[in-house]
Amino acid sequence: MQQPTKVVGQRVGAFIIDCLLSSAITVAAWFALTTEVPGRCPSSGGGYNIGDNCRGFVVGQEGNQTAFYLITLATALILFVILPGLKGVTPGKAMLGIKLVNEEGRPPGVLRAFLRYILLLVDAFPYIIPYLTGFIVALNGERNQRVGDIAAGTFVVRKDWEGPVPAVGQMPSGAPQFAPTSGWSAPPATGPAAPPPQPQMAGQQKADWYPDPHGQARLRYWDGQRWTEHTSA
Repeated sequence: MQQPTKVVGQRVGAFIIDCLLSSAITVAAWFALTTEVPGRCPSSGGGYNIGDNCRGFVVGQEGNQTAFYLITLATALILFVILPGLKGVTPGKAMLGIKLVNEEGRPPGVLRAFLRYILLLVDAFPYIIPYLTGFIVALNGERNQRVGDIAAGTFVVRKDWEGPVPAVGQMPSGAPQFAPTSGWSAPPATGPAAPPPQPQMAGQQKADWYPDPHGQARLRYWDGQRWTEHTSA
């Protein structure tokens, strides 16, 4: 089974979508809250030339300027902190089939998402090639984490992934503990192992650890549809 964090391409696409959405909201707010006046803008700044006119915040519109800054800040926090922190998704991630989780596979929370967002400053280095550092680190990392993910303990995985995020070649952390009387979940007895789920049981037998039908290990993880590569000696 492919590592669920190998979604770097989708991550790039999702980030572009989210940035475009954030930019569209910011631009719309700017046009809604600024005023266009005849003549070119002063060289000292304070507006943008649109044709032969100048558009910007004029004297007496300090409230509009404050509202613009608040809308810009709120947009960034909602898209890049609150939604991924509480729901694990942004519009871009939802469109491209990925989500943000902690190591247990749950939404990471607002504080982790905020730390991850702030560290875009590091991932964006060297700035002349935006986000080159984050891309290289995520592409080559064992679990495809950028710098912000490593610091915040977050992961981006396929949206259909459930449960802890596994290390490459290892059992997923937080694997279910065995209960002596839990049927299929019980440790193998000293006698012959019970037969593994048959193909016709796919989709019916719950995901859990079972005796390895391949005989390569003591237990192998069944994800509810197929046998995975995760084993326990």
